[in-house]
Amino acid sequence: MPKSEWTAVAYIMGDEALPNLRDDFSFDLGGVELTRNAGWTTSSQLISRLGIFDDRVVRNASFVFKTLYSVTDSHNFQVDEPDLSSHQPALESIAKANTALWLAKPSPIAYRTVLLFRQIEGTWRVATRASIGHLAVHADDGGNVVSVADLEVARGLFTEIRKVPVTGPIHPALGLLGRALRESTDWDIRYLTLWVAIEALFGPEDAREIRYRLAYRLARFLEPTDPEEARKIFRKALKGYDIRSSIAHGMRVKEKDVSGTKADAHLHDIERWLSSSLRLLLTDANIRGKFHGKSRETYLDELVFEAYESRVRQSSSPGIPPSAT
Repeated sequence: MPKSEWTAVAYIMGDEALPNLRDDFSFDLGGVELTRNAGWTTSSQLISRLGIFDDRVVRNASFVFKTLYSVTDSHNFQVDEPDLSSHQPALESIAKANTALWLAKPSPIAYRTVLLFRQIEGTWRVATRASIGHLAVHADDGGNVVSVADLEVARGLFTEIRKVPVTGPIHPALGLLGRALRESTDWDIRYLTLWVAIEALFGPEDAREIRYRLAYRLARFLEPTDPEEARKIFRKALKGYDIRSSIAHGMRVKEKDVSGTKADAHLHDIERWLSSSLRLLLTDANIRGKFHGKSRETYLDELVFEAYESRVRQSSSPGIPPSAT
């Protein structure tokens, strides 16, 4: 069957995190390009199809995520009732690129509106739009600025994310992270979803002493050589797991645990723990290999007995730091 050429363009909100970049700036993340918003993507022909919010986003976006791809012409692609199944890989690729950028440097960079352009007789013409829940950054990271060095880190992470097999704990953890980051209104749902991602990575296969073992595994994984820092994470994780359990079981969270700025602090802690864990897993092939199959349980249970000084020496990607903050 014949194929047609398409471009998916995601219009970035929060581009204040990308200051002082030249007018012709463009960065290839590896199949997804972060580039300046070109004039042909904001033509009046497509603007007329958008609502007020999307109109504003498209017109005001200084930067976009963009990816080129081909689609087999076997679907009756209608604008009013689009069949996006053939375009889903492109949409997922942009979403993963945005997640990789957040892992590299949490910032307001996000998108909600994606327009799909089809090439007809050498001209790109808009076919339809897709509305995506935008990535919501934590308030403590709202002022972060992304540098070219951060983009280079994101490119390495994006490359590894696309290689992650669907089996094993890393794939679901990444999926849960993406869902949580796009939950901007309900603190409890975002917090709970992030904890489920942590459990996908570090949770024991049996339920014995799950609270203690999960907190200890997380702490020792993130701080294998610093007992004091590991102890701090362990204590915070125990408290965080109690809050998670209250939410999961429909119980009222104790006011003293989430009053004032405490709720945001708990949320930021787990975002940093998950980000740091995924960064390490994505950049260290040796450790990543231990998270597949039965070896994960053995590896995590033995963290208490090993110092793991070799983790830094044997890092498969020395140019990418193991911490997200």
